Amino acid sequence: MRWARDLGSDDYNLPGYWKSGQGGRRWSYYRLNSHSHNVLLFDDGDQAVAGRAEFTAFESEADAAHAILEIDGAWPGLVESLQRGVSLVDGRSALVVQDEFELRKRAQVLWGMTTDATIDVTGSRAVLRQDGESLMAEIQSPTGAVFEVESAERAAPEKRNRGVRRLVVRGEMGPGPGRIRILFHPLPVESRPRVGIEPVPLSDW
Repeated sequence: MRWARDLGSDDYNLPGYWKSGQGGRRWSYYRLNSHSHNVLLFDDGDQAVAGRAEFTAFESEADAAHAILEIDGAWPGLVESLQRGVSLVDGRSALVVQDEFELRKRAQVLWGMTTDATIDVTGSRAVLRQDGESLMAEIQSPTGAVFEVESAERAAPEKRNRGVRRLVVRGEMGPGPGRIRILFHPLPVESRPRVGIEPVPLSDW
């Protein structure tokens, strides 16, 4: 079951579609800019074109796996450092997405996930439903954060994205370190002790 998605390309004939330099019109189109993708946003801005991402860790075992990306130069002047870790935990029955960052100044931070699923939100928990399956999302960090749901639908001449939604977490953070950690697990949860779901820093993965 695909829960998070990339919307793909838009109409190649849209004005400025191929103007892909920094500030180019290409990035004004929702499907192409950062706002439709499963990434962090800072102060509602798009990632810089010159930003780079590099895997810094990867490990795969029978009952767990993880990978860590370091993202450099995507928000120059605002974000000092940014890492994203993705980990299969609890015997590979659950997934963690954990972002750790250092902000040079206070900023509005938004975590977002684009999905075709319907979403029911209750505070720090959300249930995604799709094709008869259910997935629970839980905010483990920061404390007190809550989920919201936004529409990903757009007006013509862009592609409409009918029925597509965004599960988001937003808040003001910084300056200094910040962390957003989301735990995903299918429903119903098996009735057994759960392993590896407690938050730990990426440096300890």
